[in-house]
Amino acid sequence: MSEITYSDYLTRPNLNVAATIALALSLSSAASPRFTERCGAALHAMNACRAALETGWRRQIVQVTENSRPAQRECGTAWTVVVERVRLAGKLSAPRYKRHAAATALYEVLAPDGLEVAKLPFQTQWTTQGTRLRIIGEQGLMADLCAFAGEDFVAELMRAHTELGRVLGITESREAKEDVNLAELLRALNLTLTDYVLQSAHVRATRQARDAARGAARARTH
Repeated sequence: MSEITYSDYLTRPNLNVAATIALALSLSSAASPRFTERCGAALHAMNACRAALETGWRRQIVQVTENSRPAQRECGTAWTVVVERVRLAGKLSAPRYKRHAAATALYEVLAPDGLEVAKLPFQTQWTTQGTRLRIIGEQGLMADLCAFAGEDFVAELMRAHTELGRVLGITESREAKEDVNLAELLRALNLTLTDYVLQSAHVRATRQARDAARGAARARTH
């Protein structure tokens, strides 16, 4: 039997947190009850690091300082209502509706791409909407926006947009939370995982060599 090549076990796969935890669990479940003392200690260390990584991962997940989806939903709804009311104002018959041109021009500034903004990531949505509202203000079109969309709807849009910026941590710094260094926890698990695999491989190679030797000895006696 050829000797074990330990270098084959030293290159760790580039796995994410979930995959590394799953690998450690799989190795632990498949562990042989016939341990050497060192192999048992390596397994114990691997399981401890796995448990620490799982705890840290859960803590990071629940440490989301504030769920931004409700704020994004409110802002998105207010934005859609305002945009649609301006768009509909531009649909009125031009000869009879004297402000048709003003509504159309405002819509081109507010939503030149229709409602595509709603498909963007939250922070990009907030920035794009804010930029367009700022341009409307700079061009003196805010009165037109209130006239076409309704003052109450515009006020709700401004409130929702401000709240979304706060929740996303753009306009206000979010409260600092305890840092969870997943990279360090993952590194620790990888090290103990590698040690356990090496110890297990050594035990297996030693037993195979011993069994082979015994088999050869029995063959010589017959």
